[in-house]
Amino acid sequence: MNPDLSSSMNLDEARLIAGAATAADLNAPGPELSVALEVLRKHPDTLAAWVQERRIDECIASAFSTISPPPGLRAQILAAHTAQQRTHPRRRFLLAWAAGLTVVSGLGITTRWFFGRRSPPVPTGFGAFAAAAAHFLDREWDHVFEHSSSNLHELQRFLETSGASGAMEPGGRFDELVTIGCRRFHWRGQVAVLVCFRTRGGTAMVHVVSVARMAVGTDAAESTSLFQEGRWHAASWIRGERAYVALSDRMDRDSIFGVPQPEDGSAPMPRPG
Repeated sequence: MNPDLSSSMNLDEARLIAGAATAADLNAPGPELSVALEVLRKHPDTLAAWVQERRIDECIASAFSTISPPPGLRAQILAAHTAQQRTHPRRRFLLAWAAGLTVVSGLGITTRWFFGRRSPPVPTGFGAFAAAAAHFLDREWDHVFEHSSSNLHELQRFLETSGASGAMEPGGRFDELVTIGCRRFHWRGQVAVLVCFRTRGGTAMVHVVSVARMAVGTDAAESTSLFQEGRWHAASWIRGERAYVALSDRMDRDSIFGVPQPEDGSAPMPRPG
């Protein structure tokens, strides 16, 4: 270890350098990265947070590596290109922009917007809750879990011993999904609970947030609803005394959130798109 680097590097600098390191960098760290890692080892809490962040980054990278362009995209782009020859210049720009955004997102939202299909309305009582959940994920969460486990029942036991018994029982197919971890935060004077799931095949993540039913109001819609919350595909439902919102940045027909199906034996919830 370089003594000059070690004496001049503070914790913030070490965290920044380590946070920018790639897997290849970590396999063969240079002098600066070696010093940064040594500094982190002297601060166990910061080191643990960095390790957790890297695990989440690896999970996200793994998910993105499986994403491929939507079926028929080449034909759509060629058709848009042909249409450009007959349309107003601004219209040509919009067609190209829509096709490009579809490539990036792979979610179909662009197509539905462009051809005039409006997103479903946010269900009654869930507007503020869904917005708060999305804000927490986008702006407040530091990607550190209070407890990590691949098993939902293990997370439920942790919550029970931490004074949040029954706070995460989403039902349906969520019991079949692999979890990553849980985290609590406060909303409207209530403790909200976040649990991150991996969908079947591990190709995407679903963030499920629950809060006491009273926090969303007595008129909140009880049935499962799908809608859009900012950049997130969202689902909401009521189960027992808890209100739930599920958020995912990817729409997957074969594992649509793992959203619970009706428990009364009725027809399953229609899939969007």
